[in-house]
Amino acid sequence: MWKKFAREYLMFTRWERNGLIILLVAILLIIFFPQVAILFYREKAPDFTPFKNQIDSFEKKVLAEESKEQYNSSRETALEPDRKPAFKNEKSANAVFFFFDPNTLSAENFKKLGLDNRVIGTILKYRSKGGKFFRKEDLKKIYGLSNEVYESLSPYIQIPNRNRTADITPGANKVFTSEIKSVKTFTKTTLLDLNTADSLQLDLLPGIGSVLSSRIIKYRNRIGGFYSSAQLLEVYGLLPETFEEIKGRIMVDTSIVEKININTATLDMLKKHPYFKYPVANTIVSYRQEHGAFTSLEQLKNVDAVSDDLYYKIIPYIEL
Repeated sequence: MWKKFAREYLMFTRWERNGLIILLVAILLIIFFPQVAILFYREKAPDFTPFKNQIDSFEKKVLAEESKEQYNSSRETALEPDRKPAFKNEKSANAVFFFFDPNTLSAENFKKLGLDNRVIGTILKYRSKGGKFFRKEDLKKIYGLSNEVYESLSPYIQIPNRNRTADITPGANKVFTSEIKSVKTFTKTTLLDLNTADSLQLDLLPGIGSVLSSRIIKYRNRIGGFYSSAQLLEVYGLLPETFEEIKGRIMVDTSIVEKININTATLDMLKKHPYFKYPVANTIVSYRQEHGAFTSLEQLKNVDAVSDDLYYKIIPYIEL
């Protein structure tokens, strides 16, 4: 019986055996092929080079845009006031406030109000040339006097009412009338100092209206004072023809030009000046960090970003 069963169910023909062998081989391949294939196949590491190149390109573009924005910002702020506080310490408890007339107050009493010598000197020089303060707001036109300082002093300013035509003094560079803007007369012998002139005085120059006079003062505050009258051509909107017309009536007192210490100035301090801008200021600071403090102003010529033209342009504004 068992022989018959084995013969009927367990006996295979030659074709059946071959088929069974092929089936078993296929099953084994399916089971073991993945493990064997791992031994011979090494997955390549992903290549991120194109992605890194894109990142580097994007970063360079961002840095270029930032430099451009800083450069444009420097140009746009070239006409904005950047006055230093006139107080040695604006919150100093040593300042004593009292009622005063800026037309008659002495230098000693100005010091008691907390003003520094630079601003006091400008006020006294303005008065010595015939300048008068007719309203308390006129004090705001003094070069170097910040709005914050003026607001502190304003409640104490007392100027007696007076007739402007009665206050003309010898050497004054303008003639006052009841309508000051209707008269534009200068004495032939008096030159207007661009570093101390207020907007009213500048307004009286031929071709200089209220807009240009305001721009001139703003630019003067930004660069720290003029060292040459030709710098007026750097003021936006002032035409060469206008400069030619007024250059015989103006002068500059270079003794009050504000200087920057090239060895102690920070990057932020330098880049605020229109002549330095960010790229030049950054290169100067980097050179100083690498080579140490400058021992002479001539060393600035070794800085890559400082051309000969730029060197002679900035030299009046720097010191060691």
